Amino acid sequence: MFGKTVVGLSKRVASFKALATVAMAFFLIGGTPLSSGAEKVVFSLDWVPYGRDAGFFAAKAKGFLKEQGLTVKILRGKGSADSIKRLTTGKADYANPDAGTVVIFRAKRMKVKLLGAFHAKTVMTVVSFKNGPIQSLKDLEGRTCSDSAFSATHRVFPALARKNGVDPDKVKWKFMNPGSIGAAFLSGKVDCTGMYAPNLVSLQKGAVQAGKKLNVFRFADLGLDIYSNSMSATDSKVASKPDEVRRFLRGMYKGLAWSVKHPEEAVDTILKEMPVLNRDTALKHWAIAVEHLFDDGAKKNGIGFLDRKKVAFTRDIMVEASGLKVKPALDDLYTTAFLPKIMVKR
Repeated sequence: MFGKTVVGLSKRVASFKALATVAMAFFLIGGTPLSSGAEKVVFSLDWVPYGRDAGFFAAKAKGFLKEQGLTVKILRGKGSADSIKRLTTGKADYANPDAGTVVIFRAKRMKVKLLGAFHAKTVMTVVSFKNGPIQSLKDLEGRTCSDSAFSATHRVFPALARKNGVDPDKVKWKFMNPGSIGAAFLSGKVDCTGMYAPNLVSLQKGAVQAGKKLNVFRFADLGLDIYSNSMSATDSKVASKPDEVRRFLRGMYKGLAWSVKHPEEAVDTILKEMPVLNRDTALKHWAIAVEHLFDDGAKKNGIGFLDRKKVAFTRDIMVEASGLKVKPALDDLYTTAFLPKIMVKR
């Protein structure tokens, strides 16, 4: 009788251990506790989804966010300013606005904070034709460039110009609908255009069709390498839900890291959501995004890393370029406290 009791007890103990192991596995997925029901959060892009955003969609589709206990809705954006407004009004929990725009809003007492880099190297460029009159930045004086009114490129350009001996007041900017910018440049209605690097793919294609070649002046190569698009949230989100912030960033950056290694599969995830996209073009867009995901800080400390000196440089450039009267304190502007250290080799 005693032997049977021991055997039965042993079986129950083994069964309990098995259940405890399973429970602990669910509890510790991703190295962090999960609730029984996934938390719903909203992530706002800064523009219409395209190949550049493949890593975000992969983070969702491949379960990197789900394993952190999060169900994420991705919204299309209407510019960095609008994305930041979504954060401050509670319409989004996280967003990836341009870091320079975050500086501007922070200077205006809007409590939004940088949490990690996406475009660690700035994607800002100015483009002209190789066989045209603009062969150097100095040649931009007296010329007209196209850009959209809400783009950060024309706002930052004065700092780039002064750094390279160009009078920014001698360069005229003509603001257009984003869909008309490239066409106006290719047709010769303007002499140059401001362009984010991923969008050069379509511009290059149009130039080839027109029998023209492009000069691309990259801000990052001309002494103005500042942070561009970055992961952001409000101060209140960071203060009230630090664990959620940590899990969101871990899931997103795991997705980005996976997408660096699996570009074709990553692009497939965004094509499922946006079937109108051209696959070859989307792959090229993602390749450019990957190129700008890495700077020295990301290579040494993991993707998304925000270097204090570079954040300060970004802030100071935007304060100067935008004529801001307030210089946000660095500790108010950014934090790296929630970033996972994810090393990726291309």
